[in-house]
Order: sequence, then structure tokens, then C-alpha cells
Amino acid sequence: MKPKSHPSNQGSVLAVVLIFFAILSTLGAALLDLSTINYKMKLVSQHHKHAFYLAEAAIEEAYALIANEIETTLHAISVDEINNVQWKQQYITKLNEQLLPLLQNHTYTHLDTVHSETPPMVTLLSFESFRNHYEPCKILLESTATYYRVFHDQKARIEIDVPNNPQHLTAINPESLIRIIYLPIE
Repeated sequence: MKPKSHPSNQGSVLAVVLIFFAILSTLGAALLDLSTINYKMKLVSQHHKHAFYLAEAAIEEAYALIANEIETTLHAISVDEINNVQWKQQYITKLNEQLLPLLQNHTYTHLDTVHSETPPMVTLLSFESFRNHYEPCKILLESTATYYRVFHDQKARIEIDVPNNPQHLTAINPESLIRIIYLPIE
């Protein structure tokens, strides 16, 4: 009579270990995938922020150009020989003539474009010149910037006032005559 044979459990440990390593490998691959996706999302977020800052910096440079032109105009017109109304009219005429070509033909070179494919572009969307002493000049600008294929578009309206009292030009800060309003992104 043959002794009854009992099934051997020798290979079951190997099977359990292989299943355990397969589960751990799958979890490890999933975690690696999640961390890679998280890294890419952070990188895109950083690129978006950089594109936003480039677009905003271009508008700020346009603002500085306008402030500089206002300061030049304030000091170019003499207040000694003319009355306030005449001075304001000369101020309006000079800025109406100077601002439009300045903004249309300016190249924004002072911006950090080392990692940008193209420098930020500022487009003059509209220019509503001074009509009288009480209404501001209104300028609508759009700035676009691309940083590592991430695009950002920023619009801003700049309003310029006429000084109330030209007799006190030394006390006038050109930036106090300008308002910049960033418009919501559509």
C-alpha cells in the first residue's frame, strides 16, 4: 500500500512573494505617475505666473513711458507768459500729438525675455485723446506674453488727467495724473 501523499506547500511561499511584489510594483508605479503629474502641474503653474508677470511688466513699462512723457510735457511748457487755460490747452495738444506715436512705435526691450520665446507684445487697442480740460485721455492696452508655450493676455486702461493748477508745477508728481486699471481677463 502506498502512503497517502500530502500536497507540498513549498512553492506557495514563492507565489505569495511574487504577488506581493507585483502589488508593490503597481503601487510604486502609480505613485511615480502621481508625482510626475504633480511636478508637471507645478511647472505649468510657474510658467503661467512668469507669463503673467511678463505681460504685466510690459504694461508697466508703457505706464512708465507715459509718465515720462507727461513729466517732459509739464516742464516743456512755460507758465510765465500764458494763463492757466492756455497752458492746459498746450498740455493737451502736446500730449495728444506725442502719446499715440510713442505707444505705437515702442519696443519693450527692458523686460527679462531670456526664457521667453518672444518678447511681450503691447497692442494699443484704443486711444481716446483729450477733448477738453475736464475729461481724461483714455488709453486701452493689451499685453500678451508667452513663456515656455504658456500664453497670458492682460488688458489695462490708462487714464491721464490735466493738472488743475499749472502754477505749481514743481509740486505735481506726473504719476498723480495717471490711473492704471487692470481689466479682468475674459
